[in-house]
Parts: sequence; C-alpha cells; structure tokens
Amino acid sequence: MRSISRISSEKSGAPTASIIKPKKHPENTAKQCHHIDTGRIQIIDFLRNNSCNRQVDHHKLSMKLKTNVTFKQYLQLMFKLTYQKIMFRILVGIAALLFLWIIFYQLDLFGLPQPIIYQYITLGLIGLVQPAIVFSTVHRNYYSSNQLRETLEMELTADRIKIHGETFYMEILWKQIHRFSELTRWFMIYQNNLSAIIIPKRSLTTDQIHELRIVLAQAEQHCAKYRREVGV
Repeated sequence: MRSISRISSEKSGAPTASIIKPKKHPENTAKQCHHIDTGRIQIIDFLRNNSCNRQVDHHKLSMKLKTNVTFKQYLQLMFKLTYQKIMFRILVGIAALLFLWIIFYQLDLFGLPQPIIYQYITLGLIGLVQPAIVFSTVHRNYYSSNQLRETLEMELTADRIKIHGETFYMEILWKQIHRFSELTRWFMIYQNNLSAIIIPKRSLTTDQIHELRIVLAQAEQHCAKYRREVGV
C-alpha cells in the first residue's frame, strides 16, 4: 500500500499530508540527520538477538516493496496519530466525564447537579464537531493529492530508499532520516518531525516484515555512524 505524507496539525488538530520532495543536494545536509527514535522497532536489540542476522551481508542488503494506501487505512492512521496526543486524550477524558455526568443525572444517581447548556455544548464540540473536522481535513487532503493515492514501488538499499510513483521518482539517503517508528500496523520513516514515509504492514508478508526490520536496523546504524563522523 502506500504513501508519503506530511503530517501536521491544523486548527482542528487534524494531520494533513503532502508529498515529500527530495533535496537537490542531500549530501550537504548533515544537520538533517538527527536522533533516531526507534519506537517499538527496538532496532539495536533486534540486531543483537535475531539469529537470522548472522546470515545477512548488511552491506549488500536491499529489498523491494510495492505499496498502496487506501483512504480507510489512511484515515485510521491519521486518527490514531491525532488522538494519541496528550491534549486530545485529555479532551476525550473530559467528554467522557461530561457524558457520565449527564447519564447519571438522568438516572437520578449520586445526587449530581443538573448539567447546564455549557456542558452539552462542550460535549458536542469534543464528541462530534472535532472528529468531523478531523475527518473532513483528512478526506480533503487524501483526495486532493494524486501522490497519496498512487501505487508506490520502493527499493530499500544499504544507503538510501528509492521511491517510484506513477508520476514521480525520488531518492532519500538514510543519513537524512530523522527517526524510525513501528506502529501496530505501520512502519514510519520520518524525514523530520512532520514528514514521514508510511509503509502499511498489510501490504507485506511475514518474511517481508522481518526483512524490513533488518533493513531499517541497518539504516539506523548507517545514520548513527554518519552522525559520529560529522560530529552531529
């Protein structure tokens, strides 16, 4: 499945996405190689503990993927990324408390005071309006970008990722990558805090998922070595 996305927060708090354009001179952008947060990939432990790693020549390691992201998958990812933020979790908690307050009052339990109009308005904004705005923003962003809906062919090598779309081609050196993260259903390769290449696990076999973890582990080591060399 697919997508290269730029994830950002608008007024609604909804992430948006746009195609990542490759730098003309990536070799001169040492400052773009920042600390890598491996998330749940746990790359170093994976390399140390995985017995198959001893049989792999990492200098020659590469793999090819073909991905495509549907709107439903993209929407689920954007909602997950939006509502995992602390601010949105707090808002959801407030909405839940207001909802329980109204229900317990209607059932005449615990002697709670009658909710006033402001409680109903707040509950409506958090529980209905905010999710609707997130959905609208993600929907508009997805269908306004041909690149987001294109089938992507990716080639991950020892020093870079190559991406072939239906209307574009780009290469990104591993030393430009900011961090890697693995979610339950996705691999995220961040070029910076807001821009990421997303690879859905749904488009991969079990062996491909295993191989991709090894490639990303190699990429993490490559970036760490580069940072040491340039003193970043």
